[in-house]
Amino acid sequence: ALGDRAAWGGSGARAVLRDFERVFSESAAVILESEDIGHALQERVLPVLRYHYEHFIEDVPGEQSDGTPSAWLLAAGYADDGPWIIEINPNGMVSHHEDIGFHAIGAGAPMAQQASTLLAHFQMSERSVDHGVAVVVRVLDALSQTSPSVGGRLDVCRITADGARHLD
Repeated sequence: ALGDRAAWGGSGARAVLRDFERVFSESAAVILESEDIGHALQERVLPVLRYHYEHFIEDVPGEQSDGTPSAWLLAAGYADDGPWIIEINPNGMVSHHEDIGFHAIGAGAPMAQQASTLLAHFQMSERSVDHGVAVVVRVLDALSQTSPSVGGRLDVCRITADGARHLD
């Protein structure tokens, strides 16, 4: 949760995501009341990313695989002027996805973008939120069964002007 009318999710290093969670729980009201929610999120995300990048040891003796402290952030919600969907990548860049109506991060992101293209003729932005949730859940289910890089726990949050509700 990010206040009553927004939610956030992340993909990547758990330590970074845990720090995001702490920061967002302490400052959700300030973020959501700001004039530019993307910049308000970025203001809080960048110090966390910098901290983890500065304290990351690239070459650990005896370890064969490379790691990374990077994390992706996706937040969505409603403000006074309407819905917003914001992504912050591991470089700290802010992207807005309101015009698309959805976005995904992590291993499933390319497939979610493909699903959006395949569903374009259904004009999802003109349908109800409930219809959109049903389609998203169905697409995620299909992807989890057909793509080895997608799966595990999926969190779905239905966000309207009335509030954010996490679905089981």
